[in-house]
Amino acid sequence: MPKSIFWPIKRAMSDGIVTRASFSKFCFLSGAVNHLSVICSKKIFKKAVDRNRIQRVYKACFTDLITALPTGTYVVVVKRGVTQINWGDQYKEVRNEWLSLIQAF
Repeated sequence: MPKSIFWPIKRAMSDGIVTRASFSKFCFLSGAVNHLSVICSKKIFKKAVDRNRIQRVYKACFTDLITALPTGTYVVVVKRGVTQINWGDQYKEVRNEWLSLIQAF
């Protein structure tokens, strides 16, 4: 990972606002541009197909709600429970998490 991306992520995890949702942990650090990092551990999600699908769902929700979110760096650490939902309902659940994050700000 390039340092230009890594350091804002590390700073958001340590200095930013942290909120917890049912399937993930959101970290936010205000800044000039919107940036999203989704962290799916190989230890939790064994298959790359699952990791990529989860990242695509979180990024799709982020782009849909980008106008309502404050500008900054967002780091999402995904937990185990998200794979227990079927793929059709996963987008709805993740969108609800993003909406709860918007209400927190």
